[in-house]
Amino acid sequence: MDVSVVGRPFPLSKSVSAWCPTFPDKCTVEYQLLQTFAEEPKDVAWATDIEAKLRKHIRMQGSAFSIRTLECRRTVCAGELTSAAGEHFNRTLPNDAPLEHLLQGQMGVNGYERNEQGERVTVWLILYKRR
Repeated sequence: MDVSVVGRPFPLSKSVSAWCPTFPDKCTVEYQLLQTFAEEPKDVAWATDIEAKLRKHIRMQGSAFSIRTLECRRTVCAGELTSAAGEHFNRTLPNDAPLEHLLQGQMGVNGYERNEQGERVTVWLILYKRR
């Protein structure tokens, strides 16, 4: 276990963190998972394996999504994805995949930003919990 990450919160973007106060009842589960994430050490072997599998799952959804950040700890994985195309990210994981040991967050939380070209970019917060 890597305890050096304990106390370090997930680097939530301003656009996503601004969304939750407007819908506080809809972010309760996400805030709880982010708090758990900040308080736990990293199970290096498990996290490295699951991060690679999540990256593959995200790539399989097409080139519309870019991973801004993705990190797993002992029981929680958190990430932010961006999409300039405005595509909806399907957080549902296949039941028969190597990711079957994860539970997805209750809802998709997202924010909006502008990229260098001035285009609107959707930022998706994804959260998964180890079963």
